[in-house]
Amino acid sequence: MTLSNLNSRIKNTRIRNAFQRDEHKDDKGQSTVEYALLLLGAAAIALVLVAWVTKTDLIGRLFDTVVGRILNQAQ
Repeated sequence: MTLSNLNSRIKNTRIRNAFQRDEHKDDKGQSTVEYALLLLGAAAIALVLVAWVTKTDLIGRLFDTVVGRILNQAQ
């Protein structure tokens, strides 16, 4: 094996190792970011829902209906 061939093999091995290291990087931080974005999305939907419910008095009417039916069945 000549010095040129040996030099070429070492260079190719280093390049291959560099790509293999990139393939096996740790993804733990990525899942944390995904959970954070999911929580932000859920919080935004909850805020919109709460704003809508407080404007329409839907929860009050629902509560009155449920309690009224329970009281009617109890009589």
